[in-house]
Amino acid sequence: MVDSVAAARRRMAVAWIVPAVLAALLGSSFAVVTAGPRPSPKAGAGIASSQISTAAAPIHVGPVSAHVDASPFFPDGDGARDTTNLVLTLDAAAHVDVSVADFDGLVVRQLAVDVARAAGPWSLTWDGTTAAGAIVADGPYRFDVAVRSDAGDAQVQLWVTKSKLSAYPAAPGAVVVVLDSGHGGPDPGAVYGGKHEADYNLDIASRLQHMLEAAGVTVVMTRTENRAVNDPPVDVSGDGKITHGDELIIRNDIANLARADLHVVLMNNAYGCHCVQGTETYTSDTRSWTAEGVDLARFTQAAHMKRLKAFKSKKWRPTNRGVRFYNFAALRPYHVKVMPRPSLMPSILVESLFMDHKNELAVLSKTKARAALASSYYDGIVQWLAKRPYGLRYDVLEATSEALKGTTADYRMRLTNRGNTTSSGWVLEARQASTAGPYDATPTRGLRLATTPVPDGLAPGHSVDVVFQVPLPTVAGNWRFKFDVALPSGETLGDHGVVGPQLAVTTTDPVIPTPTPEPTPVSTPEPTAVPTPEPTPVPTPEPTPEPTAVPTSEPTPVLTPEPTAEPTPQPTPEPTPLVTPDATEDPTFDPGIEPSPGSVGIAGEPGTIGGGGYWGPESRLLSPSIFSVTLPPDTVRPVGLSAPVHYRGFQPWRRYTVPIDIPLDSARGQHGLDDHQH
Repeated sequence: MVDSVAAARRRMAVAWIVPAVLAALLGSSFAVVTAGPRPSPKAGAGIASSQISTAAAPIHVGPVSAHVDASPFFPDGDGARDTTNLVLTLDAAAHVDVSVADFDGLVVRQLAVDVARAAGPWSLTWDGTTAAGAIVADGPYRFDVAVRSDAGDAQVQLWVTKSKLSAYPAAPGAVVVVLDSGHGGPDPGAVYGGKHEADYNLDIASRLQHMLEAAGVTVVMTRTENRAVNDPPVDVSGDGKITHGDELIIRNDIANLARADLHVVLMNNAYGCHCVQGTETYTSDTRSWTAEGVDLARFTQAAHMKRLKAFKSKKWRPTNRGVRFYNFAALRPYHVKVMPRPSLMPSILVESLFMDHKNELAVLSKTKARAALASSYYDGIVQWLAKRPYGLRYDVLEATSEALKGTTADYRMRLTNRGNTTSSGWVLEARQASTAGPYDATPTRGLRLATTPVPDGLAPGHSVDVVFQVPLPTVAGNWRFKFDVALPSGETLGDHGVVGPQLAVTTTDPVIPTPTPEPTPVSTPEPTAVPTPEPTPVPTPEPTPEPTAVPTSEPTPVLTPEPTAEPTPQPTPEPTPLVTPDATEDPTFDPGIEPSPGSVGIAGEPGTIGGGGYWGPESRLLSPSIFSVTLPPDTVRPVGLSAPVHYRGFQPWRRYTVPIDIPLDSARGQHGLDDHQH
């Protein structure tokens, strides 16, 4: 079983960011997010609750737990980080092998061979030298650990960086770097001598990735293999076509979604004439973050020149073509058609060497030269992180994703200062952003909705939690808010290329229950009592008289009850419908039109009704509803009113007839009907 801390971080960072880009492009819920674990469901739609990764994060595989202490390290004898330590914790007694390999898998040092160890911790130290005592070159190195025990076997790989420079020591895990290996897949880039530029670009980027990750930095790779980023291809730009431009825009999307501190495009050059050589670094001179971009370009260009001197020969020497400006896709400003989603953070594009120059191609073909180029990128990035004035990481801990219109959205964010300026007079702002596209990449700041101060004294590497509320629109719909920090100068951190989150929220109408009419009770007739017939009296026999005379008795009549008429059941009245649409629809609505008078019928006797009102989308009157009714003087019965009502929902205006029953207290009484009694 083999695992790697760096590989685990890479899977964690990239596995969901690229799908998130595609999901956003295809129309699902979106918010700009930070590289890290998948957003917590508690954080709402598209909200990221990010975890700051560290180089010392342990890894547990089978019977062993391992981590690296002191990375980067540099054996210069100054007593600070001269060595690095591999710390193992065995769950059971085991035999252990430990070796150190370079990026290409070549073993440079054996630290343990079949060593029997009891259960418990064990620390091994490496001073950056080979078995012969030579100091290894700067770059990424890998501890390979093999454990054999009765509890099981395991293999572990952990990376360490050898470099004199540490990456933002105040909080390296707060930093996010996007590495964009130019070309890939069907686009090989420059091809000379059977060598593909896309392969060299990815090789250098992978070495750099391991150096940065082992130094504690979060890295997002636009690609990790020889394939296009926009694969399978989709219409990223939204222009109805799938072109190479979509491949370039989606790389910007990855950087913007990660809210990276910087975006680095790694390339190698070719003019086709076989006549030009040298190293050049590009950035933009038309962006609000141009000053930061120029600094990053200068640091990286200078580091290239320094590292390439090691490969100087009689046939070749490094040529400094300097820092240049050009509107490459990763650098250019916003344009509604040409670049709808530019990189929002400082970005550079480096052309390390010319592949169509045979001497430079010979240098680029050397493994050690590509390792040196990776180290030069590392040097430039780390130096820039140590000097840039502003940087801020936003971790959205809680956010409202849906609420009633006209209420508020609640947010809780953790702000981590990853720049080099302590906060003073900073104000966190929430502004309304355009909902067009997967996110708002325009330079428009938007309408400011709410502000809250960032505590003064937030030092580099320190964090603070901020809680505040944003008032929501009074109309139902889907909205997007973007967050930025205003500086006392009137600028914002966004102007300096610090990317804040963009969060979606949906406002809804209140749910008004439809009143259910009470059914009219059906009167049940009282049962009619059936009279019980009188019992027929039984005559008592008289004593037998003397046979002188025999009288004949009359028969006693039997009483028959009169038939009782069955009661006629009363018909059950139909319930009155609440709202009956008229046969015609009024497609327009003008509040200035006076409503027509309604009509009233009183037990078949006509009356008149005047007045009326307009009803809004919440079944509320848009104008006063005052009805005047003229009735016969002796009317005391309930009155049924019927009047046309204009109702406005999300469909065109419709005309409805609403029957209203008004009980009258007396012949000349009055009864008020407010807008809740409809």
